[in-house]
Amino acid sequence: MHEIFISYRHIDTIAITGRIYDWVARAFGNDAIFRDVNATYLGESNELIKTIHSALDMCKVMLIIIGKNWLSAKNENGQERLSDPEDLVRQEINYALKRSIIIIPIIVDGANRPSKSKFREFGLEELDNKLSKEIRHDHFEQDMEDVIRQIKAAGIHPIHRVETLRIDSNIGIIGAYRNFTTDSAMIIQYIENAKREINILITWISNWELIEESLSKAASRGVSIRFLLIDPTTSFAQERSKELEGRTGSNEYGTDKVRYNTTCIKQLYKNASQKLGYPARISLRYHASRPSVAIYSIDDYHFLGFFLQAERMVRAPILAVQNNETALGSLLTKEFDLVWNKETTIDIHLDT
Repeated sequence: MHEIFISYRHIDTIAITGRIYDWVARAFGNDAIFRDVNATYLGESNELIKTIHSALDMCKVMLIIIGKNWLSAKNENGQERLSDPEDLVRQEINYALKRSIIIIPIIVDGANRPSKSKFREFGLEELDNKLSKEIRHDHFEQDMEDVIRQIKAAGIHPIHRVETLRIDSNIGIIGAYRNFTTDSAMIIQYIENAKREINILITWISNWELIEESLSKAASRGVSIRFLLIDPTTSFAQERSKELEGRTGSNEYGTDKVRYNTTCIKQLYKNASQKLGYPARISLRYHASRPSVAIYSIDDYHFLGFFLQAERMVRAPILAVQNNETALGSLLTKEFDLVWNKETTIDIHLDT
């Protein structure tokens, strides 16, 4: 059941909202959160409004993500969106205010909290009485812990997950987690603290915006980063792309995502090389394997995601594995190197 509603503008704060979502989901679970990207509606806008109202009827807390363009965003006619009574964000907030839902404005990306007069201008003066929380990039974890405490204070209980499962020290499994999406915040933390190397074997990186900043910090410190993405010309990639397009109505998670990842990795290489003053240790290759797992290897830790047949897009349970000298850790290291060195693997030049 949805208990937490996240209101945001796609054109304003989509990247940071995804990161906030991951942190909140890590504490309370995906099922406790509603944001419109997760809505399963079809049809006209009134169907969307019904879906949103239905979600808000169940929710106890609304997080309003306010970035630099939250107030100034304009529609296709040049009108400020918030001044339009039909604006989706305005409708979400007004409905939440009517239901006396606990509202927490979240100020992000260096934006300023809107003034009381601005809130009043758009008929949202009640928001001025709400205690807001600023999320700073350089204090993200600390600030999000404060938000989590505020949500708990509203009577929403965190989920209980196995996070310290130790099956066998020789095997190396140290944790079992709910799913890859929920715990990407944990992986981000390991990437930010990487000292030697990061190896990523995956079909494509669907949440690039969430890990981009952490990868940039690691690359600018000279950390070696190797990416293995699916070759978008392979029959498997084409089939998978068509399957997802039929399910979602777009190619957001298909071969276009590989090409988008490639462009981002090239930019990552360029920026890191400029900061270092010499070529960054970043490599990208396309593989032709039919993947059943996603591997994030960060120094002595591995995060292994198993893609379920029925839910392989977003519901991949993961294992955390420590130490390359353990049985499973060693196997994962060899698996990455095996795919990396295959004759069918294609080296992608990043300086072009």
